[in-house]
Amino acid sequence: MRRQLVISLVLLASGCANQMPKYDEALAKANGLTHDAVVKEWGENVGGLFAGQHFEATILKCVHFIPESTSLTAHLVVDANGSTPPTRISDEMPTPFSSCLKGELQTLAWPKAPASLRYLPIEIKGHNSGASTDKPADDVIIDIAPSNKSLERTRGE
Repeated sequence: MRRQLVISLVLLASGCANQMPKYDEALAKANGLTHDAVVKEWGENVGGLFAGQHFEATILKCVHFIPESTSLTAHLVVDANGSTPPTRISDEMPTPFSSCLKGELQTLAWPKAPASLRYLPIEIKGHNSGASTDKPADDVIIDIAPSNKSLERTRGE
């Protein structure tokens, strides 16, 4: 009997270890790491470069899922342990827009984040003005956060 109980607890513990944190939990942890030099360097030199190379094209592929003349926000959590695609991504409140983003972002080979920042909270706000999606991305993308904002706060210090 004790043997079965121990095995069950070990399996339960390992199942919880693989569970993705909620967006708010990942955001709180990331915000707590804004003064960590390793995280700051990774964000400036790796994470920011990766986002710059991939996010604009991804958002443009998904903007047609936003109803005309409206804005939507997607809150995603990326497991950035450097694995090959498909990358684990959590979307707590799926919409067609966020599901499209999740699907596109899962196909990317994400760079490995520092162990203290394994789960990356990403907020993407998109706006569909009702005009053609051939317009510049700056007119479509309102904000990509929090990594950009949290790093900006620490740069001024």
